This record gives sequence, structure tokens and C-alpha cells, in this order.
Amino acid sequence: MHRSIYEVGRSFPVPNKEAATVARTIVKQIICRFGCPIAILSDQSKEVDDNLMAENCRILNIDKQHTSTNKPSTNAAVEYLHRALNSIMGKLVASHRDWDSMLHL
Repeated sequence: MHRSIYEVGRSFPVPNKEAATVARTIVKQIICRFGCPIAILSDQSKEVDDNLMAENCRILNIDKQHTSTNKPSTNAAVEYLHRALNSIMGKLVASHRDWDSMLHL
């Protein structure tokens, strides 16, 4: 049985999208909570394709997979989650000027 963590929609606030921050968040928020995944599917972003992330995947025996640039719908569940989060954040920002203080970084 295959189950994606994004089927239940997880997101984590981060102060930036640097490779070290992304790798640290994946380890602390996903691997420590849910266990080590068999594979990680990502678009071809530099944060996930960084040497640090590659080394983490190698050490933890995680198969790092990429979506095709020709078929971004491969990652449709994540794209839907991003669209929903952007809509929610847009409404939050419009009604609360201090929206960032509500995030637990």
C-alpha cells in the first residue's frame, strides 16, 4: 500500500527556503514524526536537489525522485495543497497585519 504524507496535508512554517532549512525541517517534522520514507518526490527545486539533501537521502536510504518538467501534474496533490495554503494565507494577511506572529517558527 502506498500512502503519501500529503494525502492528509502537512505543512510547516520555515523562516527561509534554504537547503539546510528544508533538510532540517524534513528530518525534524517528517522523519522524526512519521518514520523514514521510502522515497521523496520533489519538483526539481534547488532546495531539495542540494548536496546536503542528497547526502541525507543517501544516509537514510531514501530514494529521491523528481517530477518531470514536462508533466508537473505528477505532483498534483502537492500543487493543490500549495494553492489551498496560498488562498488561506491571502485571506489571513488581508484581515491580520500581524499574520506572521501567528506562525509557530
